[in-house]
Amino acid sequence: MAIEERFVLLSGAAINLHSEFRELSTERNKLDCAGRLNSSTVVKEEEKKAKKKKEEKKKKKKKNNNNNNNKKKKKKKKKKKKKKKTKSATAPFVVVAVVVVVVVVVVVVVVVVVVVVVVVVVVLVVVVVLALSLLLSLFLLWVFLKLLLIV
Repeated sequence: MAIEERFVLLSGAAINLHSEFRELSTERNKLDCAGRLNSSTVVKEEEKKAKKKKEEKKKKKKKNNNNNNNKKKKKKKKKKKKKKKTKSATAPFVVVAVVVVVVVVVVVVVVVVVVVVVVVVVVLVVVVVLALSLLLSLFLLWVFLKLLLIV
């Protein structure tokens, strides 16, 4: 609240400075070449300016009050909207993140299982081939020995 009030006050001060600058520039333009004011036009314009300043101050006070009230109301609404937006905005991202993580974990597990199965099958095939070759060589040795003994 303090920051908002300061902002409103500073913006009001900036508007006041801008209006004063415009007034000074118009007064400078009204000076004669010798640096003297035209007294008849200046008096009338100063009265008009005084009336305008009073009206502007009243309008600014009303605007500031309305702006402060509106900002308070809007900020309350914005806070509620932001909370709703954050809840609804984060939920899909969380769901998508969880789904992606689950899919990645499942794929990694499947790949690991397939690799393990392939390695086990290859090892079993090698063991069976070696066992069969050993049996075949033993059988051939036995047959050779029998042939030698017979002859």
